[in-house]
Amino acid sequence: MIEFTEAARRKLFEIAAVAEPEDQAKAIRVRAQMGASGPRYNLDFDVPQESDLAIDLERVQVVLDAESAEILKGAKIHFAEKGRRAGAFQFLLPPDPNAPKAPPPEPTAETDHPLLQKVQQVFVDHINPAVAAHGGFIQLVNVIGDELFIRMGGGCQGCASSTATLRRGVETLVKAQAPEIHTITDLTDHDRGENPYYASEAGPATSPVPPTSEY
Repeated sequence: MIEFTEAARRKLFEIAAVAEPEDQAKAIRVRAQMGASGPRYNLDFDVPQESDLAIDLERVQVVLDAESAEILKGAKIHFAEKGRRAGAFQFLLPPDPNAPKAPPPEPTAETDHPLLQKVQQVFVDHINPAVAAHGGFIQLVNVIGDELFIRMGGGCQGCASSTATLRRGVETLVKAQAPEIHTITDLTDHDRGENPYYASEAGPATSPVPPTSEY
């Protein structure tokens, strides 16, 4: 099952409405292909094939080949209309069921501290479900004053996109919910990452954590 958000549907309808005459009878093909640095995505007009997975969105038909359908199984496709990613489709993969779970805050943390509890909820509800799609997790280690300490593990440890994940995803979400946090410090030893999602330094500087969860 592949889900299209309302924003994604609106954009697909808009694309279909301005299609060239030769494309008006075609479907919109969503292509997903695994590369060295993770999945790559593309959308274009194409003639449907019998072997395709076809999705009827009322005013437009979307088709995927078998490989693309398998990669995007359970995914949510969204179109960002505002924010840093405005004007781009986002392919939000489901959490990896085999991804390691984030450990609780360290024993030295004041777990009954209201600010720590508020931030922990952001990690539980938004941040860790997102990075779990990449086989990773982010532990909230402690909150001291206005500084938050975190540690990454699994696919996030040593990942070439870890800085983007921290600054564009985690920092944005945390500060939106807890503006009292001024600094976020990553304590991760990234050199010891055993299975980073993006191993190459040439990997994309993108974050699996959307800057907002309001779809």
